[in-house]
Amino acid sequence: MVKNVEVCLVNMPMGDVKRPSLGLSLLQAILHQGGIGCRVDYANLRFFAMAGVDMLRLLGFTRAEDQLAEWLFANTAFPDFKIDDEQFLQRLIARNSLLRKQDAQSVCDQLLGLRSQISDFVDGVARSLLESGPGIVGCSSTFQQNVASLALLRRLRELNPSIVTMMGGANCEGIMGLTLHESFPWVDFVVSGEADRLIVPLCRRIIDEGSDISVEDISTAIFSPNFRNKSAYAGLNQNNPIPRAITQELTDLPSPDFSDYFSELDSNRYRQFILPGLPFETSRGCWWGSVSHCTFCGLNGGGISYRVKSAERVAKELEELSDRYGIKRMEAVDNILDMAYFKTLLKTLEQNDYTLFFETKANLNRGHIEQLYRAGVRWIQPGIESLDSRVLKLMHKGCAAWQNIQLLKWCRQFGLRVACRS
Repeated sequence: MVKNVEVCLVNMPMGDVKRPSLGLSLLQAILHQGGIGCRVDYANLRFFAMAGVDMLRLLGFTRAEDQLAEWLFANTAFPDFKIDDEQFLQRLIARNSLLRKQDAQSVCDQLLGLRSQISDFVDGVARSLLESGPGIVGCSSTFQQNVASLALLRRLRELNPSIVTMMGGANCEGIMGLTLHESFPWVDFVVSGEADRLIVPLCRRIIDEGSDISVEDISTAIFSPNFRNKSAYAGLNQNNPIPRAITQELTDLPSPDFSDYFSELDSNRYRQFILPGLPFETSRGCWWGSVSHCTFCGLNGGGISYRVKSAERVAKELEELSDRYGIKRMEAVDNILDMAYFKTLLKTLEQNDYTLFFETKANLNRGHIEQLYRAGVRWIQPGIESLDSRVLKLMHKGCAAWQNIQLLKWCRQFGLRVACRS
């Protein structure tokens, strides 16, 4: 256990155990660069060690909309909340074809057994965090991490009322972040949007002055304790939209620090079952969405404006991360691949032996697919939501069904796996 860190950032269940958190690892590097001691705690890996391989596989059968993670952590986050467990589990199994193939009673018993351990698990994580003496603990919340993060921060506040708590991530953008802050008083600060430029001055001020920061003296994308005292929520509405922090320049950001993930992974009892990969980013936002926003897409919040790193910066970062952690499997977290990279970055990557994943647009040509393969790309997500041109037009996808089918054919020919949403 690292002692005397000023900030702990936590990746709660159900964060993916097969890769480190890019967001938290980047913030850790930024905090270190700013002279603030920080570590990232992978509570999701500890959850895996507690639950076991079979349970994690069972949880993997469910979808986000099943809200199983929320059910598991609900009683710990909200001890006064009561739910009909039997009814919830019956409905869970009834609407999930993969679970219906299992023995229903066995599934219910396993899930109830896991749920009975959650309170002790959260308490253990909280006490472990406090051992390193942080003044600030922040949780990243994306997809199914919300209730688990709220449960941890509530327990931390009970154990140490002086601890300063934070939340950020995709679940905290805009109205979601405002509502989280308004509803849960044990969360001191909520950051809406990208925290790269906010995290150091915010943490430094809290460390030096405490959490009693004037609303007027803090970024408009941060909800602070004084927001509650001054009823500042009332000033935010549809006509006065909730701010979202945007990082305009990406090239000067440091490389993420994944060392805490691998330290935790190496001591995990199920280490042999995990083949880790490294996340990286080359851009934020979406160049297509900036021109013609797909009608169904809500991935970027208010930050759809496209910002891209230079090809030289990306190539250097990939080499640095691969050398540091001895891993060649890397996954781009971008919404879409910059088409200019076909003339720059992808040509450079042909000289390496990486195994890469990218999200792309579907209207790539045969030469694009061949070049992706030569650059080490073995898996793409081209956003094939439909094979009906009429539906694609309604979505503003900017492609037709024949292009999607042609792309699937070319990927099959060159050996690229394709993830589709259809």
